Amino acid sequence: MLNGPSEGLYREWLANAARNDVPPEVIVDIARSQHITPQSFDVLKGLERVTDDNGTAGPGDDKTYFLLPKGVSPEDAKKAALMTYILNAGTGYGSSDPKINNPSGHDQNDFAETPYTANEVQRIIDRQDANGWSYAAAEHFTGRLTTTPNGMLMGLGGTLIEDPLSQQGGSTYGDVFLVNIDNPTDPAEQLRTMINSGRMWYDGENGPFRGALDIDRILHHEERHSQQWAQLGFKSFVEQYGQKMMEEQVTGSRNPFETNAGASDGGYHE
Repeated sequence: MLNGPSEGLYREWLANAARNDVPPEVIVDIARSQHITPQSFDVLKGLERVTDDNGTAGPGDDKTYFLLPKGVSPEDAKKAALMTYILNAGTGYGSSDPKINNPSGHDQNDFAETPYTANEVQRIIDRQDANGWSYAAAEHFTGRLTTTPNGMLMGLGGTLIEDPLSQQGGSTYGDVFLVNIDNPTDPAEQLRTMINSGRMWYDGENGPFRGALDIDRILHHEERHSQQWAQLGFKSFVEQYGQKMMEEQVTGSRNPFETNAGASDGGYHE
């Protein structure tokens, strides 16, 4: 399984795991349970790599994203998202500095980082299966999409129908996080800029601007929303989230879906 030569992205996976102090037995467990070979990473070959270097010169804490081509098949989008999670061997959430990256929020991340394990890989696969409809929709998305270290997709732009789906800083539908920057001139370039900066970007009167919130934190928040979609299903999530959103507008109490996802991680202020 792990004997013989490693090549390309497979070798990079092992190096990332070592840098992130992932125990060797965890890598063996993931490789065996998911039948990971060098060929498992073929779905990422030829895709444009976009890197969040966390503001450091060295590659030790870099996180890798991949820009997907327009019209990508649901199967390839789903596999690419999973293999991006596996390749990174960690999401970077636990190493973000909340006091610097989200000065308006709490001093600590809302959650401890979930360990990188074979069980976590399987959880993401199960979540992807439950939210499979969102990968089918991604095939017809007219903006641009990237994979993320969290094993989901992040998108920007789109038609007059797609673009309004992103609200506030952004909105997650199934496994797709849509960033709320209206009518970007070049969605792919804006995604590159945002990822390279390591920060969340927002829509402003004079165009997109860089915020303070660490992108690792917002993605953790949105991945928890993906879990909510998977647990409830499309119909129940839409109904229940909409009901709680109306209650929030009437009572002023925070939507429990946002609290569950980590309000501070999502950029919500007290």
